[in-house]
Amino acid sequence: MFKRIALVTSALMLAAGAAGAASAATANKPAPVAHPRSQASLQCSAQADAKGLHGKARVAFRHDCLRKAKYHKASHSRAPSRPAANDHKPDKRT
Repeated sequence: MFKRIALVTSALMLAAGAAGAASAATANKPAPVAHPRSQASLQCSAQADAKGLHGKARVAFRHDCLRKAKYHKASHSRAPSRPAANDHKPDKRT
């Protein structure tokens, strides 16, 4: 009888120790970093919510929406990539 109690007690102590070690390991993990979402991402998500989209249809809709938002942003805020022809300064070689 005493052997059984000792066996059960030791098993419980081992289980409690393992659970304590697992909780201590998770307590030492750094919190995940929350990345801010762009305004376009939030708007596309709101549109998908309004349409009631879920799963693959939602992913496809958001992908297309974000692609269009990036295209729209790039076409209106892009600076010229090279200088105009009249800005060229000739070399002063003599």
